[in-house]
Amino acid sequence: MSSTFLFRHFALPLVDLVRRTDSIKVFRELNESQWKPREELEEIQLQRLRRLLIHAGKHVSYYKDLFAQCGFNPEKVQALSDLAPLPLLTKDIIRRERKRLQADNAAQFQPRPHRSAGTTGHPVFIQMDRMRHSIGWADMYRWWGAAGWRPGMKQFVLAGAALRPRQLSGFKARIYGKLNHFEEYTAFNLTPELMNQLLSRLKNFRGPVFLRGYASSVHVLARYAADRQWNGKVHAIFTTAETLFLEQRRQIEKGLHGPVFDQWGCRDGGIGAFECDRHQGLHFAAENAVAEICRYGKPLPAGESGDVIATDLFSYAMPLIRYQVGDIATFSASSCSCGRGLPLIASIQGRVSDFLIGSNGQRIHGEFFSHIFWETPWVKQFQVVQDTREEIVVKIVPDGEPPKAELVEIQRLVQEQAGPLCRVRLELVAEIPAGPMGKRKFIICNVSTQ
Repeated sequence: MSSTFLFRHFALPLVDLVRRTDSIKVFRELNESQWKPREELEEIQLQRLRRLLIHAGKHVSYYKDLFAQCGFNPEKVQALSDLAPLPLLTKDIIRRERKRLQADNAAQFQPRPHRSAGTTGHPVFIQMDRMRHSIGWADMYRWWGAAGWRPGMKQFVLAGAALRPRQLSGFKARIYGKLNHFEEYTAFNLTPELMNQLLSRLKNFRGPVFLRGYASSVHVLARYAADRQWNGKVHAIFTTAETLFLEQRRQIEKGLHGPVFDQWGCRDGGIGAFECDRHQGLHFAAENAVAEICRYGKPLPAGESGDVIATDLFSYAMPLIRYQVGDIATFSASSCSCGRGLPLIASIQGRVSDFLIGSNGQRIHGEFFSHIFWETPWVKQFQVVQDTREEIVVKIVPDGEPPKAELVEIQRLVQEQAGPLCRVRLELVAEIPAGPMGKRKFIICNVSTQ
């Protein structure tokens, strides 16, 4: 009897029991529904949306008042586009109206509190249904499955606290990892010793090697492996929790000798998307949520970039309808050649905070900095921080003495993008520590993008 069989049939059901989820059952359902035609999936979305809206109008005081003010009748919703007249739900509204957003029959959905700090540092507290938790894990299983993973197979995990249930730490976290067949490595302190240990395990493991982690942490590991001409192979590399830049993907695949399967999602918004083995975009999990791409609250057609607006179809204890999650993305008008009916997201431009703001209000994408730094051999790490519209600080961890001419050129390139009224300051630092969740954000914007 193989270890994979034991984990699939005994350990994972125990994980569901401990976690109070039904992820294995939901995973089987999602594995089937993803192959339905686009039209059938849209009909499923519409039915679930109408049911959620009717519930919110009856049991949630915030929506009772909002629907009355807008003259909105949820029972007359005939298309997903009928959501558009409703105003957006922002994080500030959730903080202010938290009690009125909770359903009067919330207990029957077995909710538990969920805290999302986002990128602003100001936490948002919501109630998340048991079904929503189950779907979140099941959808990850589906993502991993698109790369050849099967329930019970081992995963090597390079991350911090964000990729496990928040209530677990210490001994409980270790037991939880064992039951899931995870071998975990911390992303907080990526020392040469730790990376050597992980690369050795990846190279010598018998069986398909699946590596999952923060995009930034996996990128650090890949660059370290490339520098040492590591000759192992990874079956699939799962990147998540951060924006994956194109140059990062290229260097990860080159250094770790395996394909990247990216994932994007927002737990409090109930949305998620994953990459399959055709790598033609990210499949949006349409069975679970409605996503609109908007500009100033108005929906945009496929192919145009805008703010992601989410409606979680399985949040009954605390419905979040037309929730502005803080991401920027573009839907594709095409379908994937894999045959899945799930709509495709052409690209995820990232969090709103992955953009800096120039002196004339223009957005500067983090990808701009990747082209400057990730092919510069003397740059070990970098981070760009903007706390005010008047200044951008570029922090660089150099490998040896940086060439003065190249520092001048970096200053010029960034200043050109920032504009004349925004000062650019370069700082050479000894290290750039990981954030509180173990992530290494390259771009940090603490000013409003509106």
